[in-house]
Amino acid sequence: MTGNDAGAGHVFVVRGRLESVDWDAAVVSTSGNFVPREHWWPVLGLTSPVESAPAGGNRVRSFPKEGRPVWLLNVASRGSVHRLVDGVREVLDTIASADIEPGGRRVKPLIALPTFGVGLGGQGMVRGLVIKALIEAAVECADKYDFDIAFVVANAADYAAYQSIRRGHLLSAGIPPQVQQLADRLQAGEASLLLGAGVSIPAGLPSWDSLLEAIRQKELPGVSSAEFAELNVLDRAQLLSKELKTEDDGSNELGERVVQLTGLDIKPTLSHCLLASLRVTKVVTTNYDALYESAFESAHGENSVAVLPREEARAGVPWVLKLHGDVADAASIVLSRRDFVRYDAERRPLGSIVQSLMATGHLIVVGASMTDDNVLRLAHEVLALDARNKRPRTLGTVITLQRDEIRTALWKNDFDYVAVSDSLDQQVAARDLEIFLDKLAILTSVDAPYLLDTRYKGLLEGGEIDLAENLRAAAEVIRSLPHEHRERWSSLEAVFDELGATPRPPSTEEDQRVSRSRSQRRRIRLSQLRSIRLSQPGLDRLLHPHDLLVRMLTPSFGTVRVSGCPHGFLVEQSGRDGPGLPRARRIGAGRTCEFAQSIVGHLEQLCATDIAIPGELGQADGFLASATARHVVVRKVWLGCHGFTLSSTQSRPSRVSGRASIAVLHCRGGGI
Repeated sequence: MTGNDAGAGHVFVVRGRLESVDWDAAVVSTSGNFVPREHWWPVLGLTSPVESAPAGGNRVRSFPKEGRPVWLLNVASRGSVHRLVDGVREVLDTIASADIEPGGRRVKPLIALPTFGVGLGGQGMVRGLVIKALIEAAVECADKYDFDIAFVVANAADYAAYQSIRRGHLLSAGIPPQVQQLADRLQAGEASLLLGAGVSIPAGLPSWDSLLEAIRQKELPGVSSAEFAELNVLDRAQLLSKELKTEDDGSNELGERVVQLTGLDIKPTLSHCLLASLRVTKVVTTNYDALYESAFESAHGENSVAVLPREEARAGVPWVLKLHGDVADAASIVLSRRDFVRYDAERRPLGSIVQSLMATGHLIVVGASMTDDNVLRLAHEVLALDARNKRPRTLGTVITLQRDEIRTALWKNDFDYVAVSDSLDQQVAARDLEIFLDKLAILTSVDAPYLLDTRYKGLLEGGEIDLAENLRAAAEVIRSLPHEHRERWSSLEAVFDELGATPRPPSTEEDQRVSRSRSQRRRIRLSQLRSIRLSQPGLDRLLHPHDLLVRMLTPSFGTVRVSGCPHGFLVEQSGRDGPGLPRARRIGAGRTCEFAQSIVGHLEQLCATDIAIPGELGQADGFLASATARHVVVRKVWLGCHGFTLSSTQSRPSRVSGRASIAVLHCRGGGI
């Protein structure tokens, strides 16, 4: 792990989508043709396919686009994880030589990376080893070059795996006690957040002073900036409100001006993304912008957070309370002196929510200096209540960029003050806040949805490997029980599922986009598989189709995964990059051949809809014969009204179970 000194780069990890983070440069993965896939288009600013690949002759190429630069990295390889990571080092070396300037108020450039190679790059079945190697390479490059790196991770299991590895590094380096105390509160679920303007200012949004000054320049050009600044900030807003005649007709023209200046189309900062990765369920903000909500939905999916008070709170769904208004509703903006005077009479329930967080939990304040009149009043009322009941307690923790001795003394025993930086430079201190939040994210990511997932086996050591294997076997036993017995074990089965015994469906929008793309263009279905019967000397039994398909197809095509679908089973190749499924021409389906002309033939790289076209379906028998010939000598393939039947009357040594004499597959509906 890197330290938080200004001279060393730092490696961050956040949940979210690459296009939803404010970075200075990014890298996306491609195949050897260097034509970006559709799910990377938002990162590249594309709305349609590129006509040709960018020029270049190696694994790394710069993508021509306006604005922030993006590089393409060819991750398609039949090689090892080591070769994949060599490519990552190469692209980071290239970026370092490009001399990228930091954007916004950052002190160092921020380079955003995805988890390379775990999709069609061929390393999906060794995700744990890939993640471990990526972290090592990133830390090495961040130490060498003058930039920060952020892995932007869409998958929950990947994110947990990243943080598990980094937690070991952090424990070795030593955890500041203040970080550990806040992490303990967050893990226990007793902490909530109060976010102030300091979180959004690095995104390019104005502070209250600069916001009001911008409106003054347009609405009150006759008043000098010096005269205007002599007024209290609330009185400045009140003066502007009068000039705009906001209070005469009941409209909120001042609110409209605020929305114009703060409702800009900008991306969440790294701090927003780190805070969203904490997945705190109760958040209050005095900011008008929607950057925190945007970061949260990027990390956890659409509609994963409710925005109060304009939306309804939903059971089990985290919420964010917009205490002073929302850019989505100009009339809700609270800014002038009169707005604050009226606040208690008109919006008392919102203040009561904040007070309940102070009275029943621990409020962590980020980006706010505890000078807001509303927040001060609410806090003092709770403190008075505690004193009346002889229950003195600390209401929360205020995280500040630099030491504030006066306010630390003012709030002694009421709020703890934690300074994240010793630097007097505001930009350096803001980066130290990001590193502080990153450490909190590492320590609070305690879920382990990867532990029993075989794709992350490379992260386990010693006895963990056997333990995970035994627990997976126990999960399989539970799944094989009759329904009436399985229900008794549902609680334990749920625990196994939470630990990754059953691979989860895509959980974020980016995962779902990739999944939809593959399901449309990269899968072969054995739809509505009915039965597989093996007859052996002295034994005639029905073998579970899942077991047979895995054992039969894996030796030929690399590791395959078989999962249930509503009418049968879905077979996907999820292992190494090769040898892959025989090319489409071996099926003899014309349209499928056209589709696969430029594609290496993987099991998940043929179009199910093309193969299932009536008239071409009968020609797919060649594929079935080829796929099973290694284990069963196929005598004949029949195409019937319900699909295919394969039979064999000859014997051949089989890895399925001894010497198979008969293998019959019945498929119906879409065929293969």
